[in-house]
Amino acid sequence: MEIPPRKRAAATRRTKQQWRTIFADQEKSSLSTAQYCKKHSLVLSTFYSWQKKICDLPLTQSTNDFIEVPVAHFDVQNTFQASTSHWDVELDLGNGVCLRIRQPA
Repeated sequence: MEIPPRKRAAATRRTKQQWRTIFADQEKSSLSTAQYCKKHSLVLSTFYSWQKKICDLPLTQSTNDFIEVPVAHFDVQNTFQASTSHWDVELDLGNGVCLRIRQPA
């Protein structure tokens, strides 16, 4: 007796926006990713694959976007016994985003 091949369920195609909604819903739920996928009949590896594709996309912003944030005035020399009142702080936030704070001389 020959066993017939198993029929595969048709794959559901989802848009990026639908996946974003799914990710947001999963984050709001109290379920683990595996539990959420099982409950909603999602393939766990597909969930992770789309999460990587969508969530790892770089932010779309111009490299010329820069917002200078004024720093509250304080006496650097007296506070830190510094020899100069000029300082620069640069924080790399990833994805090409950099935060720079400076006190000009």
